[in-house]
Amino acid sequence: HADQRAKVSILNRAEETFHVGDQITFEGYADDCGVAVTAIEFSLDGENWTSCAVENANADKWVCWNFAYTVQQAGTFKLDVRARTADGTVSPLAASVVFKAM
Repeated sequence: HADQRAKVSILNRAEETFHVGDQITFEGYADDCGVAVTAIEFSLDGENWTSCAVENANADKWVCWNFAYTVQQAGTFKLDVRARTADGTVSPLAASVVFKAM
């Protein structure tokens, strides 16, 4: 099932309000049935993605990831996270978390 491919999840929810200058670390995991996850990609605008390669990619295990972000300005933000696999598949649904900064 294509909709089950390259699943990615965010473990922590940013329910607190952060402040400009704070560093927030998001954590999660990704997996794909029988295909290695080779990169985790992050976006704060839904258009521009930062890709982080996964070392020791293995089709048989989940990939745990973390992403540290330093708040640059006040506002409400949405972090989207997606996985990319060895065969080029990108998560059909990105995992998202919304957070606020003052």
